[in-house]
Amino acid sequence: MHRNRPQIIDLLQRYLREELTEEQLFMLQEWADLHPDNQKVLDKVADHDLFFEDLRQFQATRVDTKRTLQHVLEKQNIDLENKELVGNKEPLVSMQSKRNWWGLWPYAAASILLLFGFFQQLNPQYGDTLWRGIQQAFVAPIPQGLEKQGVTLTLSDGNSIQLDDARHAIQMIDNHIYYEDGESILQGNKFQEVTINVPRGEQFQVSLSDGSTVMLNAESSLRYPVVFPEGDRKVALTGEAYFTIAKKIDPQDEKSLVPFTVDFEHYNVQVHGTQFNIRSYGDESMSKVSLVTGKVSVHGDGERLNKGVFLKPGLQASLQGNQAKVRPVNLDQEIAWKNGLFTFDNKPFQDVMGELARWYDIDVEYQGAVPNVSFFGRVHRKEPLLSTLNLLKSADITYRLLTYEGKQKKKLVIINKRKEAL
Repeated sequence: MHRNRPQIIDLLQRYLREELTEEQLFMLQEWADLHPDNQKVLDKVADHDLFFEDLRQFQATRVDTKRTLQHVLEKQNIDLENKELVGNKEPLVSMQSKRNWWGLWPYAAASILLLFGFFQQLNPQYGDTLWRGIQQAFVAPIPQGLEKQGVTLTLSDGNSIQLDDARHAIQMIDNHIYYEDGESILQGNKFQEVTINVPRGEQFQVSLSDGSTVMLNAESSLRYPVVFPEGDRKVALTGEAYFTIAKKIDPQDEKSLVPFTVDFEHYNVQVHGTQFNIRSYGDESMSKVSLVTGKVSVHGDGERLNKGVFLKPGLQASLQGNQAKVRPVNLDQEIAWKNGLFTFDNKPFQDVMGELARWYDIDVEYQGAVPNVSFFGRVHRKEPLLSTLNLLKSADITYRLLTYEGKQKKKLVIINKRKEAL
């Protein structure tokens, strides 16, 4: 399919500039999986040091670039509209900046193709395999995009409502459920429970009927009543959420506050008015409660948890079975997700991969042992997956991206070739 040629070239070009969207990245990887030579081409481009070394060698080669380009154009039957991209006997690119050299070819859709064409003409040792891989692109179908799930609201009768993808918050007012701009979603029966389900790659905020707000992280759900019954405020969490709890006077005793209870796993947190974060994912060995302001008590099975573990701001309770450990914690790191960030402060490799899996909606598979690596730093969640995966390159870890189950699921394969210290 000749019409696919510019698309693959454009994807390779965007790959080098780190401008690929997540969908485009998987399209490129699917093309690479169609033939070993295709993968070699992608590996060549992915290895920036080797790639730019080839460019340096090309730059150092004394040739008439105009004639060479014309030969490649004629051989590949390419009509390049912008003839000014090539100057007679001038270097093709400047190697002063790896980030900016593409600026010399800002709109050249065939630039990657031409580059490998030059390698073929000037140095067959580099070009033969790469050129075969590029040719594979001209007959390879372009994979279709993956469908993305949205946020859903499940009613107590089992029916579900797909929420508008453009909205990121709902609110409970007078037995109604509205979007944050006031548009009505539905009117529920009084005290009816609903469950908000937030998929991978999303965040969502719920304003409860008492004025409390809950910000839900990716792959999380919250079950709660549309209207809290008098004297009782209770919700149930799966996953991770940041709670800002409004104080509410008990109508039966004006000197007391109505408690707010969050159930998760086989624990619960009791509060009155405060801000805190709960992290309780089923695939993690521990649940964690981190207190930002106010005071909370954590309850569960076991002697200590039966009595309640009380936290002060800046402390975190790590819960496993009937055990609870309390320690000071870096709150900026614990709630970075709420502020649109990944923040890693000596975070183990597997924990980092878990966060990336939930946000970018990928499954992670390991070939070899889990790398014994910890990460430091901060990455914005708006960064495309490819840019974020530079974390792995910096740690000398190889990976591949795949799709499976009819292209509906995505997988990040970690290939550990490191010699881990014993």
